[in-house]
Amino acid sequence: MILSIENLTKVVVTVRAGREEDTFDLVSSPVPFEFIFGVGTEGFCAFESALYEKSEGEKVTMTVAAGEAGEVFGHLHARIRRILGIPKITEPLFLEVTITGVSQTDNHELVQAIAAAAGQGGCGGNCDCGC
Repeated sequence: MILSIENLTKVVVTVRAGREEDTFDLVSSPVPFEFIFGVGTEGFCAFESALYEKSEGEKVTMTVAAGEAGEVFGHLHARIRRILGIPKITEPLFLEVTITGVSQTDNHELVQAIAAAAGQGGCGGNCDCGC
């Protein structure tokens, strides 16, 4: 059974990033990123909305303006920056996101993800996430 991304599914994507469209000079090799879809306390972030109802194998490209990264990534902001190795997003960021896995979330994973999202009060660092 092929699952599409919906609320509370476990999503695994790979991400490439660059400073210009179709030029992945920041992260050229796909970096894996796993999260539970839709657990943010503020609802879906724009990043999640772009992935909604997509299935394994599909690709999404996104442009993220420097000043909008916190809003686009929502509760995933600090984690996305960490896996990409980008401490602060100071210029537009072009992303290619490939869905590599979609599965049901078990109860333990779901509780952990909700607790982490509820406790997300910013990363505490010198960043652009609004903390």
